[in-house]
Amino acid sequence: MSRAQDVRRLLEEEQAILLAGRLSDLQGLSERKERLLRELSETDGDALKALAFLAERNARLLEAAGRGVKAALHQMRDARGGGALRTYDQSGAAHEHGGWKQGLERRF
Repeated sequence: MSRAQDVRRLLEEEQAILLAGRLSDLQGLSERKERLLRELSETDGDALKALAFLAERNARLLEAAGRGVKAALHQMRDARGGGALRTYDQSGAAHEHGGWKQGLERRF
């Protein structure tokens, strides 16, 4: 099996991990990816173009995963701080649920 095929298989594995949301499984892939890419120098241009496409696709998935983690952290922070929970319906419209009211509330 060629190095280009090894890299392709690794990038496809990375994509499956990203799509499944198993971000903790990415840690071991980076060292393997770096090693394979160093050994790839003798690959022809067409194979490199195909691998670049797969790598760019995975980079976009990584960025999306990062945005998702960041959004989840903001949701958790807001929930702990008494902020309203924001959800989205199928059309993408935001809805606020709950939250603390500012100021004092008098009860008699």
